[in-house]
Order: sequence, then C-alpha cells, then structure tokens
Amino acid sequence: MWPKRIVIPAVLALCLALPGIPLAAQVDGVITVEGDCTLADAITAANTDSATGACPAGDGDDTIVLTADVVVSAPEDGITVRGNNYGDVGLPVITTAITIEGNGYAITRAPEADPFRLLAITGDGTLTLDSVTGSGGIGSGGTPRGMGGFLLSFGTVSIADSTFSGNETDDSGGAIANVGTLTISGSTFTDNVAAKDGGAVYIISGEVEIADTIFSANSAGEEGGAVANIKTLTISGCTFADNVAGMEGGALFSSGGNGVAIISDSTFRDNHADFKGGGISNHNQMTISASAIIDNTTPGGGGGVLNEQGVLAITDSTLVNNIGERGAGIDNVYYSELSLVNTTLILNEAELEGGGLINRENSTATITNCAFVGNVAGESGGGIQAGRTSVHLVNTIVAGNAGGDCANIDGEFTGNNNLAGDDSCVGAAVDPEIVAGLPDDLTEMGEDELLSFTLVVNSALDAGDPDACPETDQRGVPREDGCDIGAWESVDTTE
Repeated sequence: MWPKRIVIPAVLALCLALPGIPLAAQVDGVITVEGDCTLADAITAANTDSATGACPAGDGDDTIVLTADVVVSAPEDGITVRGNNYGDVGLPVITTAITIEGNGYAITRAPEADPFRLLAITGDGTLTLDSVTGSGGIGSGGTPRGMGGFLLSFGTVSIADSTFSGNETDDSGGAIANVGTLTISGSTFTDNVAAKDGGAVYIISGEVEIADTIFSANSAGEEGGAVANIKTLTISGCTFADNVAGMEGGALFSSGGNGVAIISDSTFRDNHADFKGGGISNHNQMTISASAIIDNTTPGGGGGVLNEQGVLAITDSTLVNNIGERGAGIDNVYYSELSLVNTTLILNEAELEGGGLINRENSTATITNCAFVGNVAGESGGGIQAGRTSVHLVNTIVAGNAGGDCANIDGEFTGNNNLAGDDSCVGAAVDPEIVAGLPDDLTEMGEDELLSFTLVVNSALDAGDPDACPETDQRGVPREDGCDIGAWESVDTTE
C-alpha cells in the first residue's frame, strides 16, 4: 500500500507543475475555458476529441465550463445542412454532445462585429446550456441563412436557467430557430427581435417543451411576438408579457397542418398584435388550461385569443380586460371548433361585436360551466355573439354585459340550464338579481381580484345539469353536492 500513497501525490504534483495547463482542464470530459483555452477551441476539442490550441482533448460527452464572459469578434464557421447554406456562425458548429456550464457568464457578439449568430447544432449534435447569458447575436441573409439570431438547431438542445436578450434576425427566430428537439426551463427571453416570425423562438419542426420561463418585450414583424410554432409545443408555468407582433399572435402564434400546442398554468399579459390575435393566435390544435389571458390588445379580431381554422379547448382559465374589434376575449372564426369549460370572461371590450366571444363564419362553440360578466361590445353581443354559427351553452351564466348579453345574427343558440341577465340569450332563464348583485366597482378591481372573481347567485345553486357538469370547478374544487351554474362552485373551501 505504501507505494500507492506515494505515487498519487507525486502525480498530482507533476500536473500542478505543468505550465499553462489548469488542473481542472485535465479532468476527462471537462474543458475549462480559461487562460489561452478559448470557447471556440474548447468546442472544437469536444467535437473532435483532440487537443486544440490550449484546450485538452474532449472525451465523449463533454462539459465546457465558462469562467468569464465570452465576446466573439468574427464568425468561425458556416453551417450547411442538406445542401442549404444557413449562414455564418460565431463559434464552431456543434456536432457531438456538449454541455456548456455558463455560471451566469455571457456569450455575446462584439458590438462592432459584422452580423452572425453565435451557435449552431447539426442533426448529430446535442447541446445543453446551463446558466448562460446569450446576447447580441444577429442572423442575417434572409431565408434560410438568417434563422436564429443566437442559436440555430437541427439537433437536440436543453436550456436551463439562462437568459437571451438583444438578439435579432432578418428572418425568423430572434433568439432561437429550432428544427430538432428543444427543452427550455427556468429561463428568460427579453428584447429579442425577428423581422418575420417568432421574436424569441421559432419552431420549424420537432418537439419543443418550455417550462417556468419568462418572455417579455420580444417582437416579430409578422407572427408570434415571442414564439411562433408550426409543429409540436408544450408550455407550462410561463409568463408572456409586453410582446408585439406586426401581424398576429402578440405573444404566441401556432399554425401548420398537423401542429399541436398545449398550454397550462401560464399568463399572457399586455401583449399586442397589429392585425389580429392580440395575445394568442391559433390555426392548429391547441389546449389552454389553468391560465390567465389579461390586457392583450389588437385592432382586429381576438384581443385575447384568435382561433381561426383551428381546434381550441380552454379549461379552468380567465380572460380579463382584452380589447379587439370583434371577439375581444375570443374570436372563433372560419370553420373552427371551440370548447370552453370552467372559464370566466370578464371586462373584455370589443369595438363592434362579441365582447366576450364572437363565434362566426361556420364555426362551432360548446360552452360548459362558464361565466361571461361585464364584457362590452360597441354594437352587439356584449357577452356572446353568434354569426351564421352554432353556440351550445350548458350550465353557463351570461350577465351584466354592455351591448346585450347575447346576439344572434343568422346563427343558433342551443343548450340548457343557463342563466342570463337579460332576455337576449335564447333558452336561458332570466334573473335580474345577477346584475343587481354585481359589485359597483367591477371595473376598478385589481388584477388579483378579477382573476379570483366569483359570481354566486341563489338561482345558480345546484341548478346545473349534473350530466354535463365537470367533476371540479375552475379552481379545482370538487362539485360534489349538486352542480352550480357557472365556473365557480359555492362551497366552503376554508376547512
């Protein structure tokens, strides 16, 4: 045993004595960017498993550790996939499995440098970014060269606890353009710009999951101020605020023949689209659950949500203070299908028709245990308007809406066990006490009060159709003893 105890310290001493080679850099599969070992050389060493510059050889799946900000002054390489030139890249194209541990440090393009994105990944590459700040990337050259201001991926990418700001492209994907598999968690995207679609993220293909991430003040010249999706997207626990689109989908645009978007526990606030779909624009299949859609605006249809030639289901959610020309809360249009369950629409304001919802142009809407309260329409249908379509209401309250609770323009209202504040909703029981019971200061309530607004009236208690009633209400409270009309069950939740 004695020789082993002598040899190990001797080896350590020899490693420490080697000039210019940090001890950390000698660990297999770990390359520390320090001294003369640059990030560009570290990526090449990891790609090739060969020593490059002052960086040691990679070893299979490699981890690159940043110890300072990295400023890139000139493009290192270009990326060509299936014969298409995708433009210049500031750092070597990633072709193997690499993790970059950023420790909060930045990877950025030098302000005076010519335009180029910072990172790209081929179909064989896998990249994990952890605690990295990515900024200043510029994708240029139009389609497809300009896609992805900071990152263009054809491979597999995982991003955690990172920030992307001030990236831009003259094409789509101000920060990221994805053609592979992308997972984002605990990150922030702010002030990224795309001339076309996806101010922050553009999903061309593959599967994307985004969780617990903030998108703020991103912009797109066309669709999707923050995110544009034409494939498969899952969003959970995210916040979209102050994003802008020049056409539609102020925060989110989802389109494509077989695309799917699943959204849960998220907030869309103060987003704007110059044409339509102030908060969200859907032309795909989409589900929204346990989410808040607040204060979004557009001069066109769908201040909160536009569903155009799409299939949309919204459950356990609230739409508040959205503004649009038609369908300020929701515009369901052109052969679309809409399902609303346990959802509250309150104080949405349309310049023309459908303060809460407009259902038009051969679309269908099925509404179960919802509440439309205090919405406004300048012409008709303050709560709901049907235009040449069918609206089916069950266990729903429509009351206190300016411009009439309902309007039927060559359409059809069907259903049962509904309550209204006036006689405009065909088949609904009229209860004037609903309007009388509304708070006088409804328009002055704060956001938290509106998101938890409860409309409980005696005529709604246990008056719902139990066969159509969801098992829980908007809050997740069980509907055990009878079924109330509306989104909230009148039970004692304090015990």
